[in-house]
Amino acid sequence: MKTKINNILSGTKQALFALAFTVFFGTAYSQTTYTFSYTGSVQTQILQGGSYSVQCWGGNGGDNMAAGTGGKGGFSTGTINVVSSAPHYFYVAGKGITGIGGQASAPGGYNGGGDAGAYTSSTYGMGSGGGATHIASALGLLNTLSSNQSAVVIVAGGGGGAGSNNGPTTLLNLGGNGGGVNGGNGLSGNPSYGGTGGTQTTGGFGNIQNGNFGQGGNNSGSNTGGGGGGGWYGGGAAQWEGSGGGSGYIGGVINGTTAATGQPGFIPNPDVTGNGYIILTHLCAVSATVAKNPICFGESTNLTTNAASNIVWGHTSSTSNMVNVAPTVNTNYTVTGQAASGCTTSIVLSVTVHPLPSLSALVTPSVLCVGKSATLTGQGANSYTWSATNTPGNTTTVNPVVTSSFNYSGTNQYNCVNSNNVNVIVNSNSLGITPNTSVCKGNAINLSASGAQSYTWSTGSLFGTTPVSPLVNTSYTASGTDIHNCILSNVVSVTVNNAPSVLATTNKTLVCQGEGVTITGSGATTYTWSSGFVGASLITTLPVNIHYYYSVTGTDANGCSSIANIVITAVKCVGINESENSALSFNVVPNPGAGLFSVRTDKVSAQLKMAVYNELGQLVKTQDLISGEGKLDLQNEKAGMYFVRISENENVLKVIKLIKE
Repeated sequence: MKTKINNILSGTKQALFALAFTVFFGTAYSQTTYTFSYTGSVQTQILQGGSYSVQCWGGNGGDNMAAGTGGKGGFSTGTINVVSSAPHYFYVAGKGITGIGGQASAPGGYNGGGDAGAYTSSTYGMGSGGGATHIASALGLLNTLSSNQSAVVIVAGGGGGAGSNNGPTTLLNLGGNGGGVNGGNGLSGNPSYGGTGGTQTTGGFGNIQNGNFGQGGNNSGSNTGGGGGGGWYGGGAAQWEGSGGGSGYIGGVINGTTAATGQPGFIPNPDVTGNGYIILTHLCAVSATVAKNPICFGESTNLTTNAASNIVWGHTSSTSNMVNVAPTVNTNYTVTGQAASGCTTSIVLSVTVHPLPSLSALVTPSVLCVGKSATLTGQGANSYTWSATNTPGNTTTVNPVVTSSFNYSGTNQYNCVNSNNVNVIVNSNSLGITPNTSVCKGNAINLSASGAQSYTWSTGSLFGTTPVSPLVNTSYTASGTDIHNCILSNVVSVTVNNAPSVLATTNKTLVCQGEGVTITGSGATTYTWSSGFVGASLITTLPVNIHYYYSVTGTDANGCSSIANIVITAVKCVGINESENSALSFNVVPNPGAGLFSVRTDKVSAQLKMAVYNELGQLVKTQDLISGEGKLDLQNEKAGMYFVRISENENVLKVIKLIKE
């Protein structure tokens, strides 16, 4: 597309047009023309990669109140080669103020014009210096860029202000023209009073004030002189006479020219008001754009050019209109292409790579007790999202029951997102405890806990090991605090087994000495006798007529034991003659017997009597013995030892021991 703007727009209207054009189309194309008129402030334009033709005019110096005129603004032109899309700043000069008799000091034109002096007489009036017009890649009026001169692309110098109209001829009061390598000198009838133009290295001389970088000399007080013109270096401010013009600058353009009015190459200013002016034309239709810039580390972006042919991307040798790149650091990419009009240009696209946030997370506490919550605090980003809780903020709370990993993401100041995992360690310690066990009723057992630094039992014990002797089935709880200050607990169940009911029985508890007897244990599983014999039945002989004491310990399948005791009495059994008087014969048969006995004697007397006593000495029965043989019936008496006393007329003749089985 080729557009030529023939009409001259003014002020803000021109700047808005240029801005709207750029915003609408996104990229400035070849032969697109931008114009910048005086606004009294900076105007900004983002220039895409490519070549631009630029024409600049400085501001005219102010006239005096009579026929004396200020110097004309200079002209500078050249080609700007923009290799990478970047903003440029356009400062358009303001015209110097025309002097009026009796006025106060008149300020210089915008962007470096020197002030005019003040004079109370109504017959004198001096013009202020015209400002400079410049384009730069940095913000700031020209005189503020003295330490950053490399940012200045081009300058058109301003004309010097006219001097006082108090002279033999108005020609002696004209301001010097701006522009050219050196600004013009102000005309003066007295060389001592005229101001000289600025050069490429120094400001112009003025007997009131010299010019400086970007600034024309100022007249002050009641000096009847004009202000120096602004420029690369400003013109000097003269007393009475005309002041010098500012120099032009073309060091930042290709094939540049700077000229004052009347010099070769000078083109008149389209703005007839005397303010500065800029015309900028995009010469080649080749442009290139970055789809997303800046990008985050790990992302890619598309580079696109509108070149019609002969496209070469320097980093890949690709000839496509679009390439995808994924730089890991800030990188410049060069594309060369030819427009439909036949022009070829190279453009450098700079892709900025922002780092991802370097994420970490603090876990509090570092080791989590089961059942408790841990606080996760993100570090290294501006904002966070926790996937476990789906919550924003730099902190969140989790309560895992086992060691777990939690994912989170963080966004830094560049809106770059990174993700990471944080491990929450859950205390794996457990309280060891005696396995479930059993105990015999009435016995004690030691229960033990381990794995903690301190302990508390449900019994109140504060030791790792505690004795218990439950009477019924009981569960005991042990709690302990470990090295992580976590409270652990465990439970042991104790089953209480009753002791067996052990019995010791025998076929007879009263025997004759030397007789054998069997004693049997029951009610348990195994038996141990006091004699050392192991078994259910003990068979033994009782050799002496005494009481024999036996005990048996019976143990059941649960290991519980009981003891049973038994007493067996051995007696000296005399079945045939136990006479106290050897002359008398008495006997009892059978002895031992089941309860029915025969008492025999060879003495027959109507006075014989029998008295039967038990082993406790209690009288059980009495009866007469009236013949040589009598019957003694003890069937209804309990088994045991009895004593039969035979007497005659109260005289004891015989005592016989018998055993009833």
